[in-house]
Amino acid sequence: MNKNQFSELCRISDEILLQEDSSMERIAIPWLHIIRWHPIYLNNYNSLFINKFSFQTKFKEYSKGSFYFTKQIGKFFFKRILNITSQEKLVTKDNKIDFLFVSHLLNESHLANDSDFYFDIIPNELKKSGYSVIIVLINHTNISSKILQEKFNKLNKSIDVIILLKSLSIKDEIFFLISLFTESIKLKKLAFNESNLLKKNILFKASSEAVSENTINVLRMSKQIEKILKSYFPRVFITTHEGHSWERLFYCKARQSSKDIICVGYQHSLIFNLQHSITRNLSFNFNPNYIFTSGKIGMKKLLASAKLDGINYDIIGSNRGFKNLPIQKIKTINSKKVKCVVIPEAIESECEILFKSTLEYAQILPEVDFIWRLHPLMQFKNIKSINLNKLPNNIILSKCTLDEDFEQSKFVIYRGSTAVVKAITYNLIPIYLNSTESEVTIDPLYEIDVYKKCINSAVEFKNIIEHYNLVESNLVLNEKNIFTKYCDDLFAPINLEPLIKLVK
Repeated sequence: MNKNQFSELCRISDEILLQEDSSMERIAIPWLHIIRWHPIYLNNYNSLFINKFSFQTKFKEYSKGSFYFTKQIGKFFFKRILNITSQEKLVTKDNKIDFLFVSHLLNESHLANDSDFYFDIIPNELKKSGYSVIIVLINHTNISSKILQEKFNKLNKSIDVIILLKSLSIKDEIFFLISLFTESIKLKKLAFNESNLLKKNILFKASSEAVSENTINVLRMSKQIEKILKSYFPRVFITTHEGHSWERLFYCKARQSSKDIICVGYQHSLIFNLQHSITRNLSFNFNPNYIFTSGKIGMKKLLASAKLDGINYDIIGSNRGFKNLPIQKIKTINSKKVKCVVIPEAIESECEILFKSTLEYAQILPEVDFIWRLHPLMQFKNIKSINLNKLPNNIILSKCTLDEDFEQSKFVIYRGSTAVVKAITYNLIPIYLNSTESEVTIDPLYEIDVYKKCINSAVEFKNIIEHYNLVESNLVLNEKNIFTKYCDDLFAPINLEPLIKLVK
């Protein structure tokens, strides 16, 4: 897919979401919300650009929804026969609160953390300031929400947490399937009547995605959010904000619960090259009132988007920003062993690209220790393309915290991981790995070229090590100062004032 095709894909998908006949079920389809340019995400769309779906492909897409619908109905009735359908109930209290946050549980161990993985100290500080706060967590683990909720309740934390369930009653689940199957049929009819070939293909594919597990999960979560909102009546409802379909449905549910509620999206991460759905309007009910950004650069990019008129902005900062340390000189590498930490995204193929390349580097450069890290959503045992039992001694599977790995390293090799910004706060030298010379970059630091390096081979990596071992020039230090200033503008210090103003 080229950039022109990507632009047209975004335009038509938005057009389908904004059509007069659009429904909540259509907005729920994650596939129609084009997040950003990324090789892995784009794999889900490349087949759209063939001239015409083959008969076999069309039949497969046409029958996919019907098959999934039948399969799910059978599964739910089977559960009822075995009496194993989830009977978990939401925790509810008939109290009005000030702030309701929606965040994410990536790993069971995060339950014990003092701060939230995404919002960090913000909920705690609001609580200390006398405001009532509840956090809702989307469960991304493979552990039952009921078990996790029971474990959390035993921790006696100062802020209540509700972990969303992964299954609801048979009645609810069947209702989701029927409503989505109805939307699937509607999209198929639109596809048959559409003359534009690309739009026809998009509609056809969207009709099968309407009854996917991903779409059902969005409705499942929004049903629970609806109940929570009606139990707590928050004055401010705030979610992480990346352009996902569930965010849009949550805002709609919030507005249905109260006309006075203020919906906030928190742009907590970085805005990537060709990022789309975070920068566009849907109808009012599906938009936040405010988008609070993590730093100056994110705010500047959003303000530059003409499609976000009518939404207010401010900066509340992030925990990912620079530590209060003076700019340090680039350290000369004195020891024979150089440590380089490798940080892939939570995508298996991205892990494979980075690990296979650095495995090759490790075999050629025994004087370098490569520390392999994983995103909290990933596990080494799931990286099946690499034999973890036959790694060279200078490949280290990290069991340390991110900070501990950064403390002992000199370099960081990355592709799409935003953790590279934190690595820079530890004075690591950032090295972006190109998988191919022709690929469109997925570098979160794509806007700045000074100081960081890009490589395609072990020879290039070795040259970088030698360069930074021998050179300590004013030019390098000046480059670092420019680079540090840019990263500092990505993540500002946390500032609660914009949130507090909403409830004064």
